[in-house]
Amino acid sequence: MQFQRERDIEEMHNGNPVIILTGPHAKCFGLKRTQEYQCDDVVSAVSKRLSKKIEKQKTLKVLRFINNAKLRKEIDYNRSPARKSLYRKRIRRKVNELLNSGERIILIDIHSFPPRASHRTADSYLYFIDGSLPFQRETVALANYLKNNSQFSFWIFHGEKNDIQDEFVGKEIPTILIEFNEELFKDINVKEHNHSMNENIRFHNADHLLDLIVEYLLLKMNSLDKMGRKKN
Repeated sequence: MQFQRERDIEEMHNGNPVIILTGPHAKCFGLKRTQEYQCDDVVSAVSKRLSKKIEKQKTLKVLRFINNAKLRKEIDYNRSPARKSLYRKRIRRKVNELLNSGERIILIDIHSFPPRASHRTADSYLYFIDGSLPFQRETVALANYLKNNSQFSFWIFHGEKNDIQDEFVGKEIPTILIEFNEELFKDINVKEHNHSMNENIRFHNADHLLDLIVEYLLLKMNSLDKMGRKKN
């Protein structure tokens, strides 16, 4: 099975905060796209781009757990029955190792959506899925940061169940689930654009949005103590 990781855990015990990026529905290869929503099309590209931006911050480290092994219709890694899967076990093992070594952690569960999924989100660059009460402070904090520092449109959907969040909130690890618009982020890893002005604007806007997320992560991680809890 293939699960992408940015680097081995042994290289990371230097006291820097760790950003964990998960992408449980990233496996799309071999699918014929239909009206049915089957996988998260741009998660691999978005996670790579976001990882590069995080790595440029010398005070942050990043781990990626992007599922390229099984399709969502085979197993939904974001549901509780999947806790026994290799994918979830690898995330859990590394999180426990980081916690045991005193690392500060924040986990971002990355997904994407086709604009046709909802008329409400068609023009939004992203939306958040916010679970039960313990997660709301993290989602709302990032949403407020984006609202105060940009004009990007987004939605927050409250009360959605997410088992990756459910598992790690018990360890007091900040977790955020972000859904990226597949149309607006589809070219995020293209370096040179020789297309229309609208396509170039779309790319630079999407790239800037990722920069803002990294800015927030820097502020957030500076406010956490060694166990991932807020400083008193």
